[in-house]
Amino acid sequence: MISRLKLMDFRCYGSFSWQIPQQGAIILGNNAQGKTSLLEAVCFRCACNPRAPPGPARWPLTESRPSASAES
Repeated sequence: MISRLKLMDFRCYGSFSWQIPQQGAIILGNNAQGKTSLLEAVCFRCACNPRAPPGPARWPLTESRPSASAES
């Protein structure tokens, strides 16, 4: 289970850190507020290297070098 999500220059988030409650969370919001981007960040982190230890994962093809990290 993911306990923390931290984003840097990822989609609509310049900088974002979220300590996810142990009992889980429901993401609610209006359209175009970043809900899908949060889920994409988790998928992005897992797809970059699913066996990597917790820490930053970086997309190598952009100048801004977005990063997403998840702790479990």
